[in-house]
Amino acid sequence: MCTYKIKLINELQTSSLGEKLSNTCFKKKVLIYLNGEIGTGKTTLIRAFIKQMGYNKFIKSPTYTIIEKYNIKNIILLHIDLYRINNIHELEILGLKEYIEESSICLIEWPKNNIKYIKKPDININLSYIDNHREAKIKYKSIRGKKIINKLINNNNFINIKYIY
Repeated sequence: MCTYKIKLINELQTSSLGEKLSNTCFKKKVLIYLNGEIGTGKTTLIRAFIKQMGYNKFIKSPTYTIIEKYNIKNIILLHIDLYRINNIHELEILGLKEYIEESSICLIEWPKNNIKYIKKPDININLSYIDNHREAKIKYKSIRGKKIINKLINNNNFINIKYIY
């Protein structure tokens, strides 16, 4: 599995990554995990992703609703935030597995809290603070994820990208 590291100087670059990722995922079935401390840009990236797909209304964070569902151009997109989930029983009550199965694109923040319950992602993005900027480490976890990441890396001009392992 390859991991790429992208230096994100500001919020605009985080949004740009979300837009470019959206373009490569459009009309594909994909599960993406987003990990990172509070404030590292998970929701910013996802908002840009959703807007790039053509959703023009306000995009709220699902911190309290847990799941936000969008139907965009006949694509079901889920934005899920598991930060407040404390145990697997809560995920079962929500019917999370069923939601994920019915979606085309599923973006999950804080999956590490409940990773044993949720299936393996196609792509894992870890956002972190490094000195005075942020960094995204992107790793594919499936053949589908590999195709998406290869297209993302090859079709976009990322100034601050490194293949790290």
